[in-house]
Amino acid sequence: MLALARGDAPAIVERVLDYRDRLRAAKPRPSRDVAFTLAAGIVFSSDTEDATDRVPGDLAALHSIQAVLNARRAAVGAAVGAGVAAQS
Repeated sequence: MLALARGDAPAIVERVLDYRDRLRAAKPRPSRDVAFTLAAGIVFSSDTEDATDRVPGDLAALHSIQAVLNARRAAVGAAVGAGVAAQS
């Protein structure tokens, strides 16, 4: 997924890790793999929103991937919410 992100690899990794660390500082604290997946999705989503010079086929593929990521993000959010509700 990150191979489709725009920019050079070190900058993409830095952005993902920054988002991951911010997510891990939030309450409730997501697991390491969930935080990384969400962070990668945020970076990918922001890149697809700014994509103006891509061909239509690329944009269609990016939007399909973004829809999958949004669904996964929603499922993770629901699971975290259910976990918080169960603990209270």
